[in-house]
Amino acid sequence: MRGAERRLHYASNYDAVTGLPNRDLLRDRLRQLKAQVQAQAGRRVLGFMLVRFGRMALIREALGPGAEQALLQEAAARLRAVGSQDMAASISEGAFALALLRTDADELAASARRVLAALGQPYRYQHDEFHLDPSVGIAIYPNDGVAYDTLARGAETALRQAADGVGQRYAFYRPELNRDANERFKLENALRRALERQELELHYQPQIAVDGKSIVSAEALLRWRHPERGLVPPSDFIPLAEESGLIVEMGEWVLHKVCCQLQAWRRAGLPVVPVAVNLSAHQFDERIVGTVRRVLDDCGLEPGLLELELTESASMADADKSIALLARLKGMGIRLAIDDFGTGYSNLNYLKRFPVDRLKLDRSFVRDLETDADDLAIARAVVAMAHGLRLSVVAEGVETAGQLALLADLGCDLVQGWLFSRAVPADQFAQLLATGRPLPAAA
Repeated sequence: MRGAERRLHYASNYDAVTGLPNRDLLRDRLRQLKAQVQAQAGRRVLGFMLVRFGRMALIREALGPGAEQALLQEAAARLRAVGSQDMAASISEGAFALALLRTDADELAASARRVLAALGQPYRYQHDEFHLDPSVGIAIYPNDGVAYDTLARGAETALRQAADGVGQRYAFYRPELNRDANERFKLENALRRALERQELELHYQPQIAVDGKSIVSAEALLRWRHPERGLVPPSDFIPLAEESGLIVEMGEWVLHKVCCQLQAWRRAGLPVVPVAVNLSAHQFDERIVGTVRRVLDDCGLEPGLLELELTESASMADADKSIALLARLKGMGIRLAIDDFGTGYSNLNYLKRFPVDRLKLDRSFVRDLETDADDLAIARAVVAMAHGLRLSVVAEGVETAGQLALLADLGCDLVQGWLFSRAVPADQFAQLLATGRPLPAAA
């Protein structure tokens, strides 16, 4: 090949910024490696690995294309070093790919970890240090596809899963990922219709005085009775409602349903108790005060029978804003609680300023209370701190008499859990209110 032809070949088949082979050369190399896999009768696997950086767009916007190109060149050099025995290529703007022959999927995973370790180290540009946040998606020939385009799509799907997750930052493509995406789409559409079709319902779980003798309050818990699936677990549909924005409409429905149910029980002559409603972080903004006031007026309920629970993480997201909103709600006479206490990163300086009435000790600290000295110490500290701040404490997830006895010794005020009652439909909870006592404790 003459010099001019050689330079033209290089220019057309190699990326101008990184110097890596381009997509066409990668296709050629994949064809060669497929032949090797076929010749070795499956004793080796061929992996198509796609690499992309989560922070590259931010760097380009902040520092310009010069910084982006410099960092991509450094990333390409690292990729060549860590994948020296493999085919590395630049296949699109800011995206790299590798073709790897390995013994099995475990070796491909190990290679992905090495790539992430190399590309995840800090980069320097003009005396500043950056992290590019790499993610890796992997498709395997022939399991996930035969043609280049099919493998590339599979790796792209896996890459999105890896980028959306936490922890290892790499993922393998599996056909069920596409099925899961389709399933999620159908579930979200069904959830959008659940309110108008009256598929949502509320169950109520009593909160019991620690002596086990009386129902002091309750928590309302949302359930979805799908016409085909039956009861859909909250862990399946609540995150979906959060991500799709449906949680705001659903949350207002819950508030209205609880307040009107309390008023209906009162009209029926039942000795009602305050009921707690969980607030999503999406609901907790300036609109919540007007929403609560409107719901109370619509149902004719006094504010003291409604308790709002806000998770620790949501309340601390913007603590100054939370303090102002909580003060307005408290001024209306609403009872307030911090849910899942101990699972976030509490700022006690802010907590002492929150106008709340209760802390809820998370079930993760209650579960092993009888066997884990650390959980017992945490529970003791939470109860003591809460009482020092003139707050009551509700322990969640109480399932054994031993847990109850320990919580009573610590001075915990209320308990909630299967030891006394699961969350039950409104008509069953009305029966508990009629007696004024919880269900008998489990043996």
